[in-house]
Amino acid sequence: MLIAHECSHALWTPTDGWKKISDDASLRSYVNVLEDCRIDAKIQKKYPGVVKNYINGFDILEKQNFFGTNGKDLIKELMLIDKINLFYKSSKRLPISFSSVDNGWLSKVDNLSSFTDVVKLAKELLEWQKKEVEKLKKLPDFDEHAFADNYNL
Repeated sequence: MLIAHECSHALWTPTDGWKKISDDASLRSYVNVLEDCRIDAKIQKKYPGVVKNYINGFDILEKQNFFGTNGKDLIKELMLIDKINLFYKSSKRLPISFSSVDNGWLSKVDNLSSFTDVVKLAKELLEWQKKEVEKLKKLPDFDEHAFADNYNL
């Protein structure tokens, strides 16, 4: 899984693309997640033999709590970008229910074809998520919610 993943970066992620976003850590994080979704889909389509490797690799990492999700409610305690990350890394097998709004984002992730598309979508999703967090912060019990704790908000 990890070797195929890194090979797919070598094949399809432009090294100079990262230079344009290196000064914004949040954007870089979002781009990384979305680019992983894009390139993992590409390598699995081009080399179907790695699909099982991805599934087995994720299962091993999840059992080791590599993603730090043990004991967390994946639906209530994670931002959409982290749900997307886990959902796609699991080969869309994790039982994460997505809202209709979330499904719109997933559709956009499924249609990413270039690194330029990834950066554009990452910017849109990051801005949307910032607005959603601001709405949540207005809730009276926000400080007590695990979401706030998970993201140091």
